[in-house]
Amino acid sequence: MTVRRCPSKQIKPTATVTAVADILTDTGEGLSGREIGLLLERIGIADADGPNKRERLARALLMRQDRDRASNCVFRFITEAMAPVCYARQPGVFSRRRDDLNKVLVHIGLRVNDAGKLACGTAASTSTRPLGTPTPCGGPTGRRRPDARRRRIAAARRRRIAAGRRQHRRHGDGAG
Repeated sequence: MTVRRCPSKQIKPTATVTAVADILTDTGEGLSGREIGLLLERIGIADADGPNKRERLARALLMRQDRDRASNCVFRFITEAMAPVCYARQPGVFSRRRDDLNKVLVHIGLRVNDAGKLACGTAASTSTRPLGTPTPCGGPTGRRRPDARRRRIAAARRRRIAAGRRQHRRHGDGAG
């Protein structure tokens, strides 16, 4: 699984896990209660009680995440639930669900790729991390300057340095 390369192994805040559960259990096109139970059993996560599918899945994933102090269970559940073979007859559902998951996962620097696997990506710029702090996957945060602007800034910096050196040579190095 691609996620193993990402240093951060715990999804925080809890709202992210709840949002993932909300997408996967959507009333219209989400997983059925039976499918949730089978997936949880397949990956070895104890089922939890809840008033609805979303609460049940979110509680099961959060309890396991707290127990393991890692989000591997959430990553594995997403990967199993997004296996493309499960969507052979409904590719549109796969695309919509992947897109909806990516809208949530982008905030923690992850995404679901076309193969249904989790992959590292750049975290959303709405992150509360200070600019320049690496994402959980080690990528840069914030927006990069367009190439032309970066080149102009670098050229201006080189000109200022060169001008300072010329001025320093004109005035001598202070030895006398």
